[in-house]
Amino acid sequence: MKEKVRIIQLEPLLANQISAGEVVERPSSVVKELVENSLDAGAKKIEIEIEGAGMHLIRIRDNGHGIVKSDLILAFSRHATSKIKTTEDLAKIHTLGFRGEALASIAAVSHCRLISHAQGESEAWQIEIDPALNPQIEPIAHPFGTTVIVADLFHNIPVRRKFLRSEKTEFQLIDDMLKRLALSYPRVSFRLKHNQRQVRYYPALSSLTDERSRVGKICGQKFIENAIQICAQASSLSLQGWIGLPLLNHRQADCQYFFVNERMVKDRLLNHAIKTIYQQHPDFMEGTYPCYVLNLNIDPSEVDVNVHPTKQEVRFIQARLVHDFMMKCVTNALNQAPLQPMAQLGKMSLEANKPSNFFLVPPLQGAPAIINKPSRYAFVEEETGIIIVDLNQAKTFLIARYFFTQQGNIPSKTLLFPIPIMRMQMKSSVLEPDLKLLANLGFHLQKHTEKGYHLLKQPAILNEVLAENFWVEFLALLHDKSDLNSLCHFLGNWLSMDVFSVIPAPIFSALIQAWLKQAPVGTLMRLSHDEITHLINVSEYAPTQN
Repeated sequence: MKEKVRIIQLEPLLANQISAGEVVERPSSVVKELVENSLDAGAKKIEIEIEGAGMHLIRIRDNGHGIVKSDLILAFSRHATSKIKTTEDLAKIHTLGFRGEALASIAAVSHCRLISHAQGESEAWQIEIDPALNPQIEPIAHPFGTTVIVADLFHNIPVRRKFLRSEKTEFQLIDDMLKRLALSYPRVSFRLKHNQRQVRYYPALSSLTDERSRVGKICGQKFIENAIQICAQASSLSLQGWIGLPLLNHRQADCQYFFVNERMVKDRLLNHAIKTIYQQHPDFMEGTYPCYVLNLNIDPSEVDVNVHPTKQEVRFIQARLVHDFMMKCVTNALNQAPLQPMAQLGKMSLEANKPSNFFLVPPLQGAPAIINKPSRYAFVEEETGIIIVDLNQAKTFLIARYFFTQQGNIPSKTLLFPIPIMRMQMKSSVLEPDLKLLANLGFHLQKHTEKGYHLLKQPAILNEVLAENFWVEFLALLHDKSDLNSLCHFLGNWLSMDVFSVIPAPIFSALIQAWLKQAPVGTLMRLSHDEITHLINVSEYAPTQN
């Protein structure tokens, strides 16, 4: 007879090892948690020493206010913290840490020792945690501040070590994490040593003007020499930082730093919105990514930082207000960017002769011939001259036009695994007419539980699943009873060609013809033959006289 399964209380050691999985993913996670503790302790000088990319040894030393002897044991207990005390504190968190799990989780998967000399205390104390989580405390010599030593990470969980990458990769993750912390805390000095060799030193800075040097040191001099400084405020919101000129062509999103109250966070909706603004600038190159370092300061009661296990995401109470404020700041700053000279544009276009930079469209019966697209612009020849087309804006129009004109006839493909769309992303339930409208646009939702829906099908021209933030915004528009045109325009703004398969040629040809006739103001620039001749004559490519 099969034995009955009984419920048991887990041993503290096992429970801590399980919970450590959320906090201690890899060596960089340990460094992040300990450095954030140092910053919360008011440290102005932080030294980080690692060996074997942190897999063998991590030592963090700071000059913060320290921990008194009577609190040392409590510091390694789960859910023990000095940063919040009441439910009201949880609603206005202003520290990087607040859950009280870091030290307990780290000690459960390593050999951990902490030495601290609290301000006002006559001597320092050391606490060492053995494998059974039994603390041992003894006096020791140490300057004011705290040192945490973590050795043999995951020594008692070998399977976790198998998931770590090479030493080079693990060190790079630590280095990248330190860059983010150094950008958000310019008035703190950071020193990083790896295998007893100093590899990074960021001295503390005393003024906003000096912060340029740290940004330049981390993001590169090319960025800071081609960046616009932002310093804006409205009501309880303020935004400081730098955005790169559109001419900075980064092929990867490797220089995008966004902080909320000095906390590094990821906001895919914001990233997409900023890229959309850049795409509308004539100097922005398709296939590149904007560069920026931005810090948003907001009343802590207006933002929830306890919505993600690793605290990488936040939720704003007035999300629309925050994003509108940031978009206005970025747009205003970008409008100050000097345009690339016409001669330089011509030079760039002539040099962009690689096949990947050209977008060829077959001649359309009745329609003018499109010559080519160097990087971003198409040149359409007609009887009166040439039309220069901004294809970034055209892309938005074409996608919106596709959904608007083909609604009800948009091919859909069934997803291999249904995607849950939770009600937390919605202001209210999706009504039957709304479900029908979504189906007409190629999105087939089915009610799954009281908590949400499943996405069963999506438009066939999409070749990847859309992000959660897409559904947050899209369903919000649906709830606000936006008309079909607004919904299609949103789809055009959100979706990039990267997520599209090839649109069937007959439909694309019809869209091109409709767009050439109805393109919005700003997408097209018409030049007569005389104007073209004049531009050539005043450019560096003017024919020389023999």
